[in-house]
Amino acid sequence: MTVLHHEHETTGAQLSRIRQLADQFQAPAGAFESWCALYSGLEELEFAIMQHINFEEHVLFPRGLQQPATAAEGSSCPLQLRQRSRT
Repeated sequence: MTVLHHEHETTGAQLSRIRQLADQFQAPAGAFESWCALYSGLEELEFAIMQHINFEEHVLFPRGLQQPATAAEGSSCPLQLRQRSRT
């Protein structure tokens, strides 16, 4: 799990850099609609990835530490991620 924690930290830093380069996802005044759509999509991507990381860190990892995993048993997860509704 140490590798996954490292990947999460690296991904968070990469997303932060994208946000910085994209001026906090604020398109310049007078930007074309496609530019605005790109920034909106980047923000949605950031949200989805951070939601996924949060779910792994706070739900899946603790469960994995509590119960030894066995491939023969299979696994089932009663929780499902819900997509953020677009507004």
